Amino acid sequence: ARVRFAGVLRLSNRGMTVSFGLPRRLEHPRISSIEEYGSGWYGHFVRVTSPEEMDDEMLQWLRESYSQMGQQRRFQEE
Repeated sequence: ARVRFAGVLRLSNRGMTVSFGLPRRLEHPRISSIEEYGSGWYGHFVRVTSPEEMDDEMLQWLRESYSQMGQQRRFQEE
């Protein structure tokens, strides 16, 4: 990856908060908050309290974040 696209915040024995960037707002009940960091950059935050919550849906979001933000493919599509 060229830039940081995802991370883990607030890790504890009760769970963690996963953050990832996307070039769009992703509205979903699992997402606890969204922050706009500038044009085309939205940080999404998801609270994870069990291994089962790291499911295919979460992995799909992380893969999109890696592709679009980490590898900066969002700039190649313009």
